[in-house]
Amino acid sequence: MANKYSDQLNKYFVKLQDMDQKNWYYILAGLLVLVFVLDYFTLMKPQLGALSKISPEIKILSDNLKRTKTDIARITEYKDQIQKLKEGFDALRLRVRTKQEVPLVLEKISRIANKNRVKIDQIMPNPLQQKILLEGNDKTYFDLPIIIEARSGYHDFGRFINELENGDIFLKVDGFTIAAMPGSQLNAIQLTLKTIVVEENK
Repeated sequence: MANKYSDQLNKYFVKLQDMDQKNWYYILAGLLVLVFVLDYFTLMKPQLGALSKISPEIKILSDNLKRTKTDIARITEYKDQIQKLKEGFDALRLRVRTKQEVPLVLEKISRIANKNRVKIDQIMPNPLQQKILLEGNDKTYFDLPIIIEARSGYHDFGRFINELENGDIFLKVDGFTIAAMPGSQLNAIQLTLKTIVVEENK
C-alpha cells in the first residue's frame, strides 16, 4: 500500500519536473491567491469586522475630543467674561445706597440741581410705588421712585440729567414732562427718577 502511494508521488514529481516553466508561474500564482484568500477569511475578515464596529465609537470619541479642546481654548475667554461681570456688579453695588441713606441721595440730587441752575420746588421719595428687584436671604433690593417738581431752562435741565445718570449714585430717569411757564424763560418740570436701594433682611 505504501509503495502504491510512493509510486503515485513519484509520478507527480516527474510530471512537475517535466512541466513548462510558464505553468510553474501559474501554479505559484494560484498558490499565492489561495494563501491570500485563506488569510483573508481566517485572519483579516474578523479584524475588519471588529474595526467596522469600532469606527463609530472612534468618531464619537474624536468629536468629544474636539469639543473638549474647543472648551479648553475658551476657558480664558470665559474667565475674562466672568471678571468683567464681577467688575460691573461691584461697580453697580457701589452706586447702590441703603434705605437709611435715602436722605443723602435727595441731598445729592439737590446739590447737582443747584450746580446746573435747576430750581427744585419739591423732591420726595415715593415708597408706595417702590418695587422689589431682587430678594435674597440677607438683602432685598428695591426700585425706589423719586418725584421732583422743578423749574429750569432746556440746556440746564439736560446737563442736570446727564450728571445725575453718570454720578456715583444709581439714578435713572423714569419719565418727565416740560411745560413753558407764562412770563418766564424757565420751564415747569415734573421728573420721576428711580434709584436702587438695599435693605438688610432681619
